[in-house]
Amino acid sequence: MCNATLPPNAIRWLSAVMAWDGYPYQILNHVAVFVPKCTGNTKMYLYGKALPGQHGNIVQLVMNRLNAGQEIRVVSDQWRTPTYVGDVSAGVQHLVENAANGIFHICGEECLTIAEIAFQVADYMKLDRSLVHPATTEEMQEATPRPRFSGMSIAKARTILGYQPRKLKDILMEWKH
Repeated sequence: MCNATLPPNAIRWLSAVMAWDGYPYQILNHVAVFVPKCTGNTKMYLYGKALPGQHGNIVQLVMNRLNAGQEIRVVSDQWRTPTYVGDVSAGVQHLVENAANGIFHICGEECLTIAEIAFQVADYMKLDRSLVHPATTEEMQEATPRPRFSGMSIAKARTILGYQPRKLKDILMEWKH
């Protein structure tokens, strides 16, 4: 877990700024905004409801495949912090309204394997979990190398900003009802 700070004269970089559920997923990635005080923000493994025709994200991909009765292979030895796009919006709002400086990790609080994410999607959306097939990174033979662990600590954002992201299961239960 990374806990870093920036010099006081640095600009504020916000990734996935002012994003909320329903906005095009492509807009949510790699947006930078200048704000005249020092704050950094990072996000990890963003998910939300994709618009029709969009590629979406791991949660949407798993739901689409399982709803279609298709099997899906997912990696079981890579850990991520699934982050709901609405929580990123709330985190950015906290950053904008707070005078604190430094790097704040705005991401989900859970660190799950991609397989665990897929199983939670299946379980909470009442889909067939037997269609989810975990595989190791080596077995997946991915063309692009991926880090095994990319979780971040949100302790600073919780303490200083009052940031409270929701768990994946809570978002899935909202979507189901």
